[in-house]
Amino acid sequence: MRYDPVSLKDAQFLYDLLFERPTYANISHKEMPTYDSHCAFIKSKPYREWFVVRSDALVNFGTIYLSHQNEMAIFITEKYQRLGIGTQVAHWMMDRHPKDQIYANVSPNNLVGQNFIRRLGGKAIQVTYELVGR
Repeated sequence: MRYDPVSLKDAQFLYDLLFERPTYANISHKEMPTYDSHCAFIKSKPYREWFVVRSDALVNFGTIYLSHQNEMAIFITEKYQRLGIGTQVAHWMMDRHPKDQIYANVSPNNLVGQNFIRRLGGKAIQVTYELVGR
């Protein structure tokens, strides 16, 4: 397994991955970005670490990032889900940062994601609400 830092050459794969993600799993996207805004987001280097997860034969499996607030997010493309790749990727990131407390934000509607984090040993520590202005 390879963990290659995200670059602009990964833009199309990452964009396609956004469209593959079920809407119930999204926390930060109310609307899908344009391709140009997506590329600008990549160029802004928004995360502490961001990798494309690939096989040694350069088959793209998914992505993982760690935010500046130590929030980890993983998304494995549907074709490669339920093969243990997500677990391996999560352990790889946690092993990179053994002294850091790492968090995972999961949509309350994403039961698969919640169960995945629990299987990794995660426990719920807060509930966050969005307040919409009047």
